Amino acid sequence: MAIVCATIFSTIVYRIQISYILKESSVNAYSSIIITVTSAVMNLICSVTLSQFYYWVAEKLTDLGKQKKKDSISELNSIYSVYIELHKFQTKYDDSLTIKIYLFQFVSFYSSLFYIAFFKGR
Repeated sequence: MAIVCATIFSTIVYRIQISYILKESSVNAYSSIIITVTSAVMNLICSVTLSQFYYWVAEKLTDLGKQKKKDSISELNSIYSVYIELHKFQTKYDDSLTIKIYLFQFVSFYSSLFYIAFFKGR
């Protein structure tokens, strides 16, 4: 979730810097269109990339219960895998994986709406 906040913050910084650069150049008339389109494309690329990354993270978190206990696993990790991610049935495993993917992608895709609503401003 911190990655999503970092991408939103970087998009805001990008808009500020590009607006400063384009205001002084000869494309001043088209600067708002250029800034809007490029930041929207950046946000889309980040969202799609993060959705693939979040799917991988959700699988790894859900598979923690399947791993055998090793000496190198920390105490917190073993508590998590034994009490939370130790699925007895395949349906429970699928439900857990689906919830994680949904939550990760919800935050990733709807962050752009929060960006538009609160930070883009006019």
